[in-house]
Amino acid sequence: MGSTNGVNNYKFPEQLKLLVAEDSAINTKLLEVLFQQQNINVDFVENGKQVIEQLNNKGNSYNLILMDLEMPEMNGYDAAIYIRSTMQCQIPIIAMSGYTNKEEKARCIEIGMNEYISKPINMSLLFDKIHALTYAIITQPQEADNNLKIERLHINLDYIKSLSRGNIPFEIRILEVFLEELPPQVSALAEAIGIADYEHAANLIHKMKSSVKMLGIDDMAELLALMEIDLTQGEINPSFAEQHAVVEDTLKLSFEELRIILEDTRSNMP
Repeated sequence: MGSTNGVNNYKFPEQLKLLVAEDSAINTKLLEVLFQQQNINVDFVENGKQVIEQLNNKGNSYNLILMDLEMPEMNGYDAAIYIRSTMQCQIPIIAMSGYTNKEEKARCIEIGMNEYISKPINMSLLFDKIHALTYAIITQPQEADNNLKIERLHINLDYIKSLSRGNIPFEIRILEVFLEELPPQVSALAEAIGIADYEHAANLIHKMKSSVKMLGIDDMAELLALMEIDLTQGEINPSFAEQHAVVEDTLKLSFEELRIILEDTRSNMP
């Protein structure tokens, strides 16, 4: 399961390879060391033009691009637009930025980037995003043939299984309900916080907490509880925006994981 503190020790496949565009020498060295610790193969470039050159030269060897937005010669926005529109390339892209406003994140998604992460980078969250966007690589057929289990980053279904007692249709229906109810609640929470409707936001969090707990996402349930206290008291602490961003991003990744689990459960029906 993922954690908001420290760096998770994930097992990424040997064939996973990233292309990182970052013009800061300090940030590059930091990412280089952390990726080495996770045994992730990485090529580094300094601007958007070099990203495009690398993709033209050996694009098929990369599974994901980590793209800084502010770079010389060609910034991350223009590079992403070129990759999606001119090259018609759908390689996953995670944007990196020193800003944390929602407008910038929305712009990144609108032009075709898949994810967004703010600086200084929460490496645990970054590895979660990398895992989610490269899941197909991690679940290659040869791994399934070797009976290797895929690590679940967030979801723990122990509680659900204790209720179902082997009743697979029951498990499927419960997971479907979670996917029907929780994503709209996450969206509604972001909207309520955005317009400072803290009473409604607190009510939404109160509803979400038990569902998140039932799915075994304990760290997010704890963070939601802290946020609820702040909202109820009407005293938003300085780290509230960051807490909300972590909850929102982690739950969205959890929903993707839950969809995969649901599909696997359906396919294993007798």
